[in-house]
Amino acid sequence: MQCGFCTPGMVMTAAALLKENPKPSEAQVRAYLEGNICRCTGYHNIVKAILAASGQDVAPSRRNNQRGFFGRRRSE
Repeated sequence: MQCGFCTPGMVMTAAALLKENPKPSEAQVRAYLEGNICRCTGYHNIVKAILAASGQDVAPSRRNNQRGFFGRRRSE
């Protein structure tokens, strides 16, 4: 988290998702978060946090990930 502007929306969305689906896949988390805009991060850690909150194992960070939030390659 950086500026915190998106945090309330992310938290409320994550809570609603986990209430509806206690063990979502990464793709389901990303789809659920589509309407929340964060200008500071690449969403990867937010997705990991939601998966961890659901009790699932979370893969280590991919520091050099060249794909954006929706799996599209980032332009350089």
